[in-house]
Amino acid sequence: MHTLLIHQAFVSPHEAGGTRHYELAKHVVKAGDRFTIVASDLSYLSGKRATEKKGLVTKQNINDICVFRAYTYSSIHKSFVWRVVSFFSFTFTSILASFGAGPVDLVMGTSPPIFQAISAWVVAKLRRKPFLLEIRDLWPEFAIDMGVLKNPILIYMSRY
Repeated sequence: MHTLLIHQAFVSPHEAGGTRHYELAKHVVKAGDRFTIVASDLSYLSGKRATEKKGLVTKQNINDICVFRAYTYSSIHKSFVWRVVSFFSFTFTSILASFGAGPVDLVMGTSPPIFQAISAWVVAKLRRKPFLLEIRDLWPEFAIDMGVLKNPILIYMSRY
């Protein structure tokens, strides 16, 4: 079985942050299956590039886990609007990067942010493969409660 995960904030064991999806991939590969991840080429925590190579997509091999780093516009820590621009840039490049994975049996998305889940859903539909969605936080309530989303119009639009 070959699983494709689209996760903008994926971190390898050499980066700061939670490695839940790396650990999942490691166990899947150890069991004899394949696991490919499409991730941002930016560190979500630092905003720095996670790879030295330039281009829309960079391929990495991390302990037999194939990782495609998709170009993401570097504006995630500027403001809410610029964070959305960064999310949208990953939405489009992650769809392109996903086709480097070859044939897959399952497409997995994760949220938040919701945009990467949309990418995964689009890829699953285009490939005619099952889609699995992991919800890690409730959105937009998380963004509202944390004070990231304050504009009443945007709050209304994000809920409906």
